Amino acid sequence: MAGLTANKYEVFFDKQAKEIFKDSLPVEDIIKRISEETISRERFKSDLVGFETSSKKTTITKYILRKIEDHSSPEKKMNKDNKAINLEHIMPQNNSIWGVDPDIHVKYVNRLANQTFLLEEYNKSVSNKKFDIKKTVYWKSSVRLTKEPCGYSQWGQDEIEDWELKLITQIMEVWKNLA
Repeated sequence: MAGLTANKYEVFFDKQAKEIFKDSLPVEDIIKRISEETISRERFKSDLVGFETSSKKTTITKYILRKIEDHSSPEKKMNKDNKAINLEHIMPQNNSIWGVDPDIHVKYVNRLANQTFLLEEYNKSVSNKKFDIKKTVYWKSSVRLTKEPCGYSQWGQDEIEDWELKLITQIMEVWKNLA
């Protein structure tokens, strides 16, 4: 995420741990190094705008959405088994039925805000259906993040952008302890 590689941070934090262990640097210096190396809340938030998912990012997408859901519903935790939960594209990957402008479809179909959780059998039954039909299935879900898009009368560019801002607000609450 944020266009940064995890490996870089693994090496960095390993070095900091060794410095702490050797007691060769004051704690204040190590804290300063860490704060200089990590991204700011502002950068994190801005990098979420337009954040795209892909088949390679499925695990990260499920993790982010699961953390949001768990944060908002602490008494009911999401299943942590990634194979047991499915991601549903609200605006479908196959654009033939929806007929969205191809440029808009390419820009929005893989955004985080166009993803939700849905059980496999429901996912298959509504995969390319119109939004009104999808909403009837989404509404039956016990997952808040799946129900909330039902508040929109249609699902397109404006709705995805609006939902994205709401998701970003929730993400910033979940990860409120960032720098």
